Amino acid sequence: MGVVFIDTETTGLDPVKHAIWEVGLIDAELVEHTWMVALTETEINNADQFAMDIGKFHERHPQGFMTKVPDRLTPGEKGWAKREHSSAGAWTKDYVAKIVASLTWGHHLVGAVPSFDEERLRRLLDVFNIPHRWHYHLVDIEALAAGKLGIAPPWNSHELSAAVGVDESLFTAHEALSDARWAKAVYDSVLVLGVIKVEPEDSPSPVAETEAVLAALSWNPPFHELDRI
Repeated sequence: MGVVFIDTETTGLDPVKHAIWEVGLIDAELVEHTWMVALTETEINNADQFAMDIGKFHERHPQGFMTKVPDRLTPGEKGWAKREHSSAGAWTKDYVAKIVASLTWGHHLVGAVPSFDEERLRRLLDVFNIPHRWHYHLVDIEALAAGKLGIAPPWNSHELSAAVGVDESLFTAHEALSDARWAKAVYDSVLVLGVIKVEPEDSPSPVAETEAVLAALSWNPPFHELDRI
């Protein structure tokens, strides 16, 4: 059992109405994978314009031959006008579903709010009756970092990243594989930080007290074991 870093780009936030168009994954052997997923014309027409802009669908996806022409549209029309529709160069959904199922089998999914990606990947696999056998414990790197730093929600992912020493400017946001790389960087950084004391100096630290007890017992577990005590 290991960890797999995952991120998806979608046509919107609704898990029923909107579809995955990009998957980025770093598998348990640290091999990187990325797939552009072929969409149907209906999925493209139902896309949320803001979501498509954020992920730069039109610049990066093989089916991105759509252009916004708001000056030619009535208020009730879509914000997209189709120039061309071709899935050439994008992977079919069933292929991506099979590969993702294989690479995630038995592993923890790690990402920024991985429940978002997990729900959509699960729906994708369900379409083809492919079992999803990743571990039910999802690992959210934002919650992981906030817990290590002793920060209560709500938190800011940019501030958390900086606090654990990860420079977000080195990664391209809203590109699936790059976001998976960022998740891995935060995850790795949190795991090597060790115990962080965030209380005022005159305030007792439960973690420090735990370390003192362990030291007295001559037991030095990995730092991640301390998190579970």
